[in-house]
Amino acid sequence: MKYSIIVPVYNVEQYLEKCLDSILKCRGDYEVICIDDGSTDGSSAICDTYSSRYPDRVVTVHQKNKGLGGARNSGIEIARGDYLLFVDSDDFISPDTVSVLDAALEKHDADIVIFAMQTVDENMNLIDSCREDLVDGELFSFKEKKDSLFIMPNACNKLFKTKLFLESGVRFPDRVWYEDIRTVPKLMCFCEKIMYVDKVLYNYLRRSGSITNNVNVKRNEEILWAFDDLKDYFTSKGVINEFYAEFEKLAIDHVFIAASVRVARINRRDPMLGRFSEYMYENFPDFEKNPYLSALPKAKKLAYSLVKGRHFFILDTLFKLKDRGK
Repeated sequence: MKYSIIVPVYNVEQYLEKCLDSILKCRGDYEVICIDDGSTDGSSAICDTYSSRYPDRVVTVHQKNKGLGGARNSGIEIARGDYLLFVDSDDFISPDTVSVLDAALEKHDADIVIFAMQTVDENMNLIDSCREDLVDGELFSFKEKKDSLFIMPNACNKLFKTKLFLESGVRFPDRVWYEDIRTVPKLMCFCEKIMYVDKVLYNYLRRSGSITNNVNVKRNEEILWAFDDLKDYFTSKGVINEFYAEFEKLAIDHVFIAASVRVARINRRDPMLGRFSEYMYENFPDFEKNPYLSALPKAKKLAYSLVKGRHFFILDTLFKLKDRGK
């Protein structure tokens, strides 16, 4: 078996069939593992229907709720494929995903294959696309290209060699936000063969209730736990000094800028904003001198300056204007 496509499922009956149909349109050597994570709607029955309809292709496991990370881990444990692909059950993939990945692996025996993705709304309107600043077909190791740590940490736009998880013991954390950033960098930092394919294969659905739209401000604090976890991991492996500047820049991107923007857009006076800043100065006291700051894109550089100056009203206003322009 070449690929195991792991689909965590939790109360997504409105989207699940579209997701599974998109996978089953692909031709190739793969299995689909549906992990029903304690669904209370019709999702469980949909999973069983697809397993009955495609008994040689679709496997369904029903379990008590463990969260997205826990469901993915359950899939990893029973996967028969040499490679793992994670597809969230409200998203969908391109029908040529497997064939494109086949072609990439024929070119290079990569440990991780990164590919482009796009975000759509519930009416299938394109919101944005994400392409990495990498060369199509390029093969590199993390040591050769340490700034690859800045690649979007999503698990869903990457194909992983199964042995990366099995040999490292790395797994997704249960019941937390930011499970991807707590997992993907750990795999990448020891990876010898990483490849990029500049083709959109994954479609991320921006829907109400997703983490990116959720107004639960308090849970944004979990980004700090994520970086505590990463710091502890890299320190325990004795490698944090090898790419400290890159790790610090990752924190600037995800804690100082992105988390601050998310919270400021909900409540510009929330004390969490001060907590993010305190965390950076406590854990990365010289982050303002980070060598990568000068290369920030204009928009991110502006956001960095506004957060640093605590100009959250201006920050929120600019993002509202940007939203209206879409």
